[in-house]
Amino acid sequence: MIAYNVNLDTDDKSAANRIAGKLRTSGVLKKDENGENIIGTDGKPERIPGLFEALQGAGWMYDESTAQVSMNLLDHGKTGLHTVTEAIRIEAATLGLTTTAGELVGLVPLDAMTAAGRFYHESPESADERGLVTAAIEGLQLSVLSPFIAKDRIIEFAAGGI
Repeated sequence: MIAYNVNLDTDDKSAANRIAGKLRTSGVLKKDENGENIIGTDGKPERIPGLFEALQGAGWMYDESTAQVSMNLLDHGKTGLHTVTEAIRIEAATLGLTTTAGELVGLVPLDAMTAAGRFYHESPESADERGLVTAAIEGLQLSVLSPFIAKDRIIEFAAGGI
């Protein structure tokens, strides 16, 4: 699991929550024309599924002026850091917003970072591992809030395996 947050240039928590609802696996509750939950024949509220597999998400406040899409990527092989980041950017743009920073809570697997790096790097086919990690850090905006030190934050590096 990867705990990952993306900050938005707004103090509107509901905007972050709307974005999270569109992306997370469980999606959002279906509503009728009066805004009431639609209940299925099984007695449970019906849902509109989200865009991604293996993703939990909610809107939170990072601080008084910054709303945040907070996520758990349960399987980064199914839903990668860059895919959710780009989806957040698209959804934010529809609301007139932009992303301002990314934040990883805890450690992250190297292959999750290199996958993101392949997406963000200008020449991924010729990039080495360091170049891919650097591209991921930049593309995901991971050094905006504080320096992202790869040797301390990537599992394989922190464990001394590489």
